[in-house]
Amino acid sequence: MCVVEPMHFGGGRSFWGHAHEQLVRAGHAWVEVACQTHPALTYLVPSDPERYGWVSLPGRTTGLKSQIGPGIDTRAASDAFSSEWWATSPLLFGILDAAVDAVGRGRLENVSPSTVILAGASQSGGVVRRYAEKVARGELPRRVDGFLPLHSGGQPLPAELSVPTYELLAEAEIESVRSAAGLPGQGRDLLHRDCASPFYRFIEVAGMAHNDARYAVPDQDPPARSRWSSFPHTHVVHAALEGLIRWIRGGEPPLDCAPLEAAPDGSLARDDFGHPRGGLQVPAVEQPTARIHAISSGKYWNRGHEFPLPADELLARYGSAQGYLDEAERTLKELVGRGHYLEADARRWLGEAREDAGTWTTSTGN
Repeated sequence: MCVVEPMHFGGGRSFWGHAHEQLVRAGHAWVEVACQTHPALTYLVPSDPERYGWVSLPGRTTGLKSQIGPGIDTRAASDAFSSEWWATSPLLFGILDAAVDAVGRGRLENVSPSTVILAGASQSGGVVRRYAEKVARGELPRRVDGFLPLHSGGQPLPAELSVPTYELLAEAEIESVRSAAGLPGQGRDLLHRDCASPFYRFIEVAGMAHNDARYAVPDQDPPARSRWSSFPHTHVVHAALEGLIRWIRGGEPPLDCAPLEAAPDGSLARDDFGHPRGGLQVPAVEQPTARIHAISSGKYWNRGHEFPLPADELLARYGSAQGYLDEAERTLKELVGRGHYLEADARRWLGEAREDAGTWTTSTGN
């Protein structure tokens, strides 16, 4: 199996960042394609001028960045920025299609995959969605076996979609959550839910931020009296990837997961901890040890932070550290059985949680 990922507009490799552990662990191949002019000329070429100095693409680079802050028109900001993506890269889909074709035909050395998935996250997730639209409408040939857009959302994909497509959206991608924090985003009015194709499934994840902070801790302090979120972001992505692979190879789509509960205005219904109701509920939300905020302020808005519960409150809720671990393990077993968590990641999470629970009798929270 090979995952093909478009290089993100801001540089970097978003899907790889979320899923590289599982890609390596399972022996999957991964290919990044510099198909957008701005990141190719702004980040790729300067990274190694001797190797990439010959690269020349039509289009242009840009200094436009997404507008962020209180009081902004988040939809207008989102529209302006996304328009810039497409305007700067006229050959985006031609280059991406040629790369996908080369991978599928085994033209890359040591890469001869039986299954090819096009995946991306955030802006590159939007590229994957647009590519899927073009395939569904016959504007591009079908060259991939599945689509995996993460952290994007937007208009419903066409009913003509006939390629298995599994879309993952974090709580932090929901428009009402983003706009309340002065952040633009691609999602609009939960419209992604309206795709009528039987080849489309989506999963919305309570407590999940735009990027991982559990295993990629930011280099600055979190908001006062909090810690960076320990939500198992990468574990959720690992399961989504493997769920799509099983769908492609076995013909059975991933089991449905209830969407996040939302009012008509798009705001999310929340429990006593402030966590969304519905959606995929992992132990961080189902058996909380902290109050999670999926969006932070400042440079690391895309990481969540959390306020730990006091030890006495934890003990009152679960009876003991072992009581908490037993409840969490039951939740994980159910998630593994449904294909929404991988066994290897469940074991890792429980091992780390056991270490953390050993500090309950001495720790304090806020």
